[in-house]
Amino acid sequence: IGLVGSEMCIRDSSKTEEIYNKYKKFKRDKQLLLEQREECEEGKKRIRLFSGLPVDIQALTECEFVKARFGHMPKDCLKRLLEIHKDDPYIEFFKSYESETDCWGIYLVPRSDFERVDSVFASMLFEPINIPSASGEAEKVEEQIDKNIEILNRQILEAEALEEYYFKPVSYTHLRAHET
Repeated sequence: IGLVGSEMCIRDSSKTEEIYNKYKKFKRDKQLLLEQREECEEGKKRIRLFSGLPVDIQALTECEFVKARFGHMPKDCLKRLLEIHKDDPYIEFFKSYESETDCWGIYLVPRSDFERVDSVFASMLFEPINIPSASGEAEKVEEQIDKNIEILNRQILEAEALEEYYFKPVSYTHLRAHET
């Protein structure tokens, strides 16, 4: 006994919903991969600004008694900061990169004086930058990020190939040819 249109729709509705749910999950997973890659690329840009510092970034961020703050500030503000606070042993900025207008780098301060020193730097337009957590000097961290980006690129290509295979658009002319 053959099924007519509405009976086929009822019979196939659970399969259609299952396929649709798989497609939505697939699209979400692919979007997560794309977002992770973008995050890695942004992290790589940020870490590159600190490649002039010959220090282990993770070791700095894990210090028990010293807080490290990465960021940038206008050159003229840095000059003024160092002039005004030349006698303060905790006001020191280690430059890693300079543009025409700004300096990127790090300042280190005992945790006990962090709030005071942080407010001094903030008053001079210092903008903290979150950098990726990883071990090693900036160049090593950048290499680690590059490896992560390579892995993500492969996963994205695999996802796109699967998407093309399983979810490619169906040609209506192809379907109509089977109706006759």
